Amino acid sequence: MPSRSAAASLQLSHKPLMLVVGGKTRLGDALMSEIRRTGNPVLLLARSTADASTFAQRFPGVAVLGDFQDLTNLPASPETCLAICALGPVHPTRPSFESDAAALERDLATLARVICCCSGRIHVILVSTVLALAPGRDRCYYGGFKNLVESVLARMIASRPDARLSVLYAGRLVPSSGLSISSASTRYSTLARKLLQVSAGERAQNCLVGIDARLWLALRCLRLGAIVLTGRLRAISLSQRDGDARA
Repeated sequence: MPSRSAAASLQLSHKPLMLVVGGKTRLGDALMSEIRRTGNPVLLLARSTADASTFAQRFPGVAVLGDFQDLTNLPASPETCLAICALGPVHPTRPSFESDAAALERDLATLARVICCCSGRIHVILVSTVLALAPGRDRCYYGGFKNLVESVLARMIASRPDARLSVLYAGRLVPSSGLSISSASTRYSTLARKLLQVSAGERAQNCLVGIDARLWLALRCLRLGAIVLTGRLRAISLSQRDGDARA
């Protein structure tokens, strides 16, 4: 794994420094491919020494910084984009509040240190889910964590006038290559390009990504409208609670 000095000597350019969180995910992999195409300087944040070793093998030559390292040696860039590809519970998974909350608290503490140590302007881009905008009762666990992450990040940057937060609310994501189950779904490569497009902007952007995200939100609005008219909510069963993020 590159040392702290390797990260500090990263070759910067007029393009924003991309500091990627969640490089092990399929979106992280797609984002790294797009970054190679655009030529942005990039730094991968590893959550553990095992992750750092994985990144060194998967992305040879790319500087890796562990959250266990001294973050005061971050490269001095006039513009840093903190691209958060993954944060919080994975979907789908069986809910485990204690472990999910502990992992999230640890990751948010690391991001707070990163944001504090970044010089120049900082643009935090969170890849969230359309489910966070109006989670159904069978998606409240997953959607609730996503809303919590967004709220905490907003508070982190509130004291910095040179910082901004953008959120991408994605629908169902599918592999970048091969046949897609639905043409309405979004490919990881498409979302990665959208993230880079947003990173190049001067203002924060909150936007839906994917045709299916728009369709889902439209249907959800209709259901919420029916609740407003009838005043009745569907009861959530125990099996739905347990399978919240699995369904």
